[in-house]
Amino acid sequence: MSLPRRHPSEDPALEGMVRSMDEFARQNDAEHLSETSKAKHRADLLALASSMSSSSITPPSSSPAPSKAFWSKRAFVFASAVAVVVLVVNLTLSALPGRRTQTVAQLLVPSAQSAEAFTLEPVQALPGGIDARAGWTLTTTVPASREAIEKAIRLEPPVPVRVEKAEKDSWRVIPEEGLAPNTVYKITLATALVESDQEIPYEYSWVNQTVGTFRAEAFTPGPGVSGVPVSSGIEITFSHDGFVEPTGFFSISPQVDGRFETRGRALVFLPNKPLAPGKVFTVTLKKGFGIANNPEMQLKEDLVYGFQTNTREAMDEGRLLEMTDLYLPDRKSVV
Repeated sequence: MSLPRRHPSEDPALEGMVRSMDEFARQNDAEHLSETSKAKHRADLLALASSMSSSSITPPSSSPAPSKAFWSKRAFVFASAVAVVVLVVNLTLSALPGRRTQTVAQLLVPSAQSAEAFTLEPVQALPGGIDARAGWTLTTTVPASREAIEKAIRLEPPVPVRVEKAEKDSWRVIPEEGLAPNTVYKITLATALVESDQEIPYEYSWVNQTVGTFRAEAFTPGPGVSGVPVSSGIEITFSHDGFVEPTGFFSISPQVDGRFETRGRALVFLPNKPLAPGKVFTVTLKKGFGIANNPEMQLKEDLVYGFQTNTREAMDEGRLLEMTDLYLPDRKSVV
């Protein structure tokens, strides 16, 4: 003889347990349970346990031996009772004073110290961004371990990092792979603020941009241009400022004496006297010119280009046209 299975809705205690387990599963992952929720779950589970203990299951008198359904029912009741006990113990322990739910970050910050708990600075800041190889220095005013920081810190776009002890209360955060040039990276640190014995997830974040490749972006006169005025200077605008003194890297052929000026990202060569007319000049900036002590921010090969100055005939023709524009009366004014 098989015993009919009871649907949870037919047993108020069982229905309460199902409801409590479902709510517990949802809230335990989402947030810390309030004391009211914990008390409610414990009451529902204890009611079920009481209902199970008071209900006796005996085999039918007409059966010579307990049926499989009987033992299945007994096993179900025993397993349910164990589950109830485990959940009640879990809820009770979580309600004990001073007991905290484990946080993913493992970096706990008293809320009063949240403003100065963590600071992140690039190891080497360069004109136009940070050094893509040097990484960052993380300074803390709260207890922190290498393992906790490595677990909590993230880069976006994703790049794996390792953490090394630097000085007291500071850590080096070093990219395991090279960072992309001229790219904005967001660095986040997952922590938990501790307030009134509660832990509230909190994320610190910083944004840095890596430097781009050092390169020439504009030329005056431009490469291959002809008819350049002999009074012209030579100007090259680079992607970054802060480059080294160009003497020893810059040359012009035929040779021209002059001086250098730096105007932001522009390097300017000013000849001491007008350039020779009708000549092709070749400008060279040698490999290695750029920002000192940073090979990634220097020219990888010689930069070479040329231009041609205006010819004497063209200059004379241009001078004649200028004189005509200046002294020839307008036909409308002639009577």
